[in-house]
Amino acid sequence: MNWLRLPAAALSFVGRHGTLFAAASIFVGLAVPPLAAAVKPHLGEAIVVMLTLAFLRVDPTELRHHFTRPGLIAAATLWVMLIVPVALGASGSRSSASASTA
Repeated sequence: MNWLRLPAAALSFVGRHGTLFAAASIFVGLAVPPLAAAVKPHLGEAIVVMLTLAFLRVDPTELRHHFTRPGLIAAATLWVMLIVPVALGASGSRSSASASTA
């Protein structure tokens, strides 16, 4: 199992500094367009893998605890899927309307 130690350590390091690596990947993509073009077809798979790994880190006991409070889940879902997009759409339409009258 020694051959698994190095990849596990590398993934652990990236996991601890994920935000930094995500930001760095954007700048690397902007600085090296051919690399960005080569990696672009695999973006969907990369997102699925990252989300799957993030969901694997969820504590099942805590998840069950959240499902015992369906009101909180419904409120969070309503907020994220309805209220925030409507508010941002309304503010965007106001700013574009004021820009067109100026």
